[in-house]
Amino acid sequence: MGRQEEAMEAIEAADAEVSAKAILIVGEGANFVAGADIRESGQA
Repeated sequence: MGRQEEAMEAIEAADAEVSAKAILIVGEGANFVAGADIRESGQA
């Protein structure tokens, strides 16, 4: 399983958790995650 598949699996598991109010994604090493509120893009 690749990183993208692992990330999607983790996000789907967090999304299924009804008590979760946010998901924090943290990059390491050469990876960089630029944060954004997707509600601002109209996709939420």
